[in-house]
Amino acid sequence: MFTTPSPDDMIEGVIAALQNEILPFVTNPKAQAAVLISTAILQMARQSMAAHDAQVLDEHNSMAALLRDVAAAIGETTGPAADAIRQRATTLGAAPDYAPLPDLAAAAAGHRALSQGIVDTLIDLDLLQRSGIPAADQALMLVRTHLGGRAVRDVQTLVVGAGMLGRG
Repeated sequence: MFTTPSPDDMIEGVIAALQNEILPFVTNPKAQAAVLISTAILQMARQSMAAHDAQVLDEHNSMAALLRDVAAAIGETTGPAADAIRQRATTLGAAPDYAPLPDLAAAAAGHRALSQGIVDTLIDLDLLQRSGIPAADQALMLVRTHLGGRAVRDVQTLVVGAGMLGRG
């Protein structure tokens, strides 16, 4: 997975291109408004991306707790509605809490360091292979297998999934 540019960096680049490279050459007032609205929507997406996943996890945990709390609050109340509330508390309310997201900036920095470590390892494996060390071939196959899986996943994510392949 590429960490630089991040999805946020790419959206920021599109916003800058729209504002600096496209908008100055758009003369139609409706088209100008469309560019400005598009940049505003992209900015809203950037801002919501940063908080979205953490908010979903937090809301999941708090909604499950809420269902349990509501069931406790109605106590021994009888009737179909009270039974339905208690049933939801024992099913949906029993969902396990999700742990908070890690610091994604730190994870991305760690990812970049590990990626550079793999690059350095490839260089060292090349040196070992050139020295005739047989174990370097097997070790290189481990790295190739890892990188091959990543490449396939990246193509599936960036091109095949909801991406560009087959559009139009």
